[in-house]
Amino acid sequence: MLTDHEATAVLDLITRRGWAVVATPDGNVHGTSPDGRIYLAWLPEDPSAWSRGIIWDLHVRPEHGPGWRQEFGPDTPSTAVAAFLAALLAPVA
Repeated sequence: MLTDHEATAVLDLITRRGWAVVATPDGNVHGTSPDGRIYLAWLPEDPSAWSRGIIWDLHVRPEHGPGWRQEFGPDTPSTAVAAFLAALLAPVA
């Protein structure tokens, strides 16, 4: 996988899943799952994200147990982030 520096794979996935998606005037994108338990940000234009070495910021609040966070750096392909998110959203058998 090559780094792609774009968000299409992830944004297409969350849009198909009915997430609320908001693009800011400065070029960042924020999405919230329909149940409000997952928040995802794509932050290509956020200096505070740059200082932390991230471009993707994911927050999860499970129904039971503590919440958690996963960050992905700018060299992580959006297809890898989309695969991670798809696995997270997959029904548990």
